[in-house]
Amino acid sequence: MIFVATFGIGLAAGLTRSILSVVAASVAILVTFALAATLGGGASLMALLVAIGGYNVGLIANICVRIAGEEPSAEEAR
Repeated sequence: MIFVATFGIGLAAGLTRSILSVVAASVAILVTFALAATLGGGASLMALLVAIGGYNVGLIANICVRIAGEEPSAEEAR
């Protein structure tokens, strides 16, 4: 579930096309896990790695969709 949630966050951050939103979302993930680890002990390193992986896959999926959706230029059509 963590992977799916952070995948959605990465996809949404990439759709904004703003580097500030991409960085803010990644910092929010790290701060959330840091607070959970210090205050409640409910966060593990593996869960953090899964969250980072899901976020990165969401960003990569966004880039792949953008590349696939581009129209070919005149030079590429020849």
